[in-house]
Amino acid sequence: KIEAIPGFKTSLTLEQFQNALDDFNFVMIGQTPELAPADKKLYALRDVTATVESIPLITGSIMSKKLAEGANGLVFDIKCGSGAFMKNFEDAKKLGQSLMNTAGRFQKNSYMVISNMDQPLGQAIGNANEIIESLETLQGKGPEDLTQLSLELAAAMVLIAGKATDKAQADEKVREALDSGAAYQIFKEFIRRQGGDIRYLEDTSLFDLAKVDTVVSSKSAGTICAIDSQSIGNHIVSLGGGRKISSDSIDHSVGITLHCKIGDQIAIGDKFLTIHHHADQKELAVAINDEIIATNIVLTKDPVEKVPLIFETECQWSSH
Repeated sequence: KIEAIPGFKTSLTLEQFQNALDDFNFVMIGQTPELAPADKKLYALRDVTATVESIPLITGSIMSKKLAEGANGLVFDIKCGSGAFMKNFEDAKKLGQSLMNTAGRFQKNSYMVISNMDQPLGQAIGNANEIIESLETLQGKGPEDLTQLSLELAAAMVLIAGKATDKAQADEKVREALDSGAAYQIFKEFIRRQGGDIRYLEDTSLFDLAKVDTVVSSKSAGTICAIDSQSIGNHIVSLGGGRKISSDSIDHSVGITLHCKIGDQIAIGDKFLTIHHHADQKELAVAINDEIIATNIVLTKDPVEKVPLIFETECQWSSH
């Protein structure tokens, strides 16, 4: 998704990767012919089939990259719910424990967060529009849930890096980095160093977003009790915002803006979401509209409790 920023690249050589770490202490890299090359092929296969939910295989995929990169501390955000590989808490916990156990065997500190993916995080769904929302969050203007989870994960990294004596101090440090604008400035420099055009960060209107909007509105009243995150993600793929086969290119401009969350009270005609698509995709947008109303967002007449964002956290220190 971050490659929606023109020029940004994650396909670095190992030398470029090491130089970035030495020079700036911040780098982002994907699988390359030099770094976990087999996983690049396996991940592409899993990406387009969405069928491999084996905990050992997922652990191998994730840890192969992390161990090859040489990190001595790892923070795992384990998603749990309708939009995640792990549909229930028990399986999410098993995956988290598998990752942390593997990290421990390689003498790495680790921190696990099990977070809720029973509904989309934030309001933006897609590629360029998620990057725009991320930039808003870095400037203190993001959605509450995205901001909360970002702060939790950042604080976990500060803690296991030994830059705070306890979680409370780590929380304080990352909140200060966000509120002062330091986090946003570091992000801009990071993007510039990896080839990205930072004009897009300073003026998000430069992003080439799909020009046609289709608003999906409720035909009944009630309280939202379920949002099928996976189906909504699949709609992005059908619009071109994801891959159906590994050779597909990604259209970063299409997306969805979510206007509601589980627990919200909805009246007839209230907006569920807005589909951002191209002019020649109107028929597809209508089909997506109908499916969202029919099955993807569920209303009830009964009271609905707000769902927690973070189910559980756990920190593990290597004994070596």
